[in-house]
Amino acid sequence: MTENENTMLRKNIREKVYNKNKKIKEQKNKNARFPMPGEPVYDGSQKQK
Repeated sequence: MTENENTMLRKNIREKVYNKNKKIKEQKNKNARFPMPGEPVYDGSQKQK
């Protein structure tokens, strides 16, 4: 494997991980913004009991 291919592969993996983390974060934000009716809302500053 050439150095260039290796770099491309690493970049590809990094982007995949980044996109996955971004998706998870967006999902969390969505859940935080639209809680189910009757469900208690927790933000980062409140400790969940």
